[in-house]
Amino acid sequence: MVNTKKMMKMICSHSFPKKKAGELSIFTNINFFWFTLGALKGVKSTQQCFKAEPTDIFLTSPKSGTTWFKALIFTIMNRDRFDFSSHPLLTKGHHDNLPFLEAIIRNEASYNDYRISSSPHCLFATHIPYSLLAISVMSFGCKIVYVFREAKDVFVSNWHYMKNLRPKDLPSFPIEDAFDLFCKGVSHYGPFWNHELGYWNASLENPDKVLFLNYEDMKKDPVVCVTKLAKFLDKPFCLEEEREEVGQKIVRLCSFENLSSWK
Repeated sequence: MVNTKKMMKMICSHSFPKKKAGELSIFTNINFFWFTLGALKGVKSTQQCFKAEPTDIFLTSPKSGTTWFKALIFTIMNRDRFDFSSHPLLTKGHHDNLPFLEAIIRNEASYNDYRISSSPHCLFATHIPYSLLAISVMSFGCKIVYVFREAKDVFVSNWHYMKNLRPKDLPSFPIEDAFDLFCKGVSHYGPFWNHELGYWNASLENPDKVLFLNYEDMKKDPVVCVTKLAKFLDKPFCLEEEREEVGQKIVRLCSFENLSSWK
């Protein structure tokens, strides 16, 4: 685990290797990972301010189905609170139900409100590498779900995402250049394989605390994966729920047709 105080001193010094990706993105390397300035601020805020609770649950899946898995985890954990016909996912965006830790921690009022309203289980998404998570996350043994996706699909998804963010008056960022940087590990929270390996090793060491899920397996048989996910989160389906096909209902509610209508 990286020394938090040492890392914060390093962040404030701004004396890190930097690389440019296109006209807008400047990546800074810390502890062998690359971050944009915005991401770096999120990591800093998390390291300095976040205090985990033992019941917190974290999802990390950089460009690997974050939106889909946010909906699935929220529905699994709250299925005894909401009816499927009037579920909040039908009217409320997924970021409100399962916010990114790096973003919400920087707004004290929003963070405190979320803590109160989500008790006893706060659900957070994050892109932070395992080695840079707040120490309290590991100290309390919080549940972590990591979603792994084929590297080529992660790259293409990330390239399209960044391309859509670029102002129209700037020249396009060629996919060949983006691919070259990705292969060198220079990408958001990259290198991709280092990010994946950190959580993979953690899942081997603590399989009851870190679940490593494959995105492609989820697409092939979502009900099986949802059942596995529910068990890991200590919310397994009971016999009555199995008879009522609750797993199938969750998959339908969180389908791409429903997710595509979110803003």
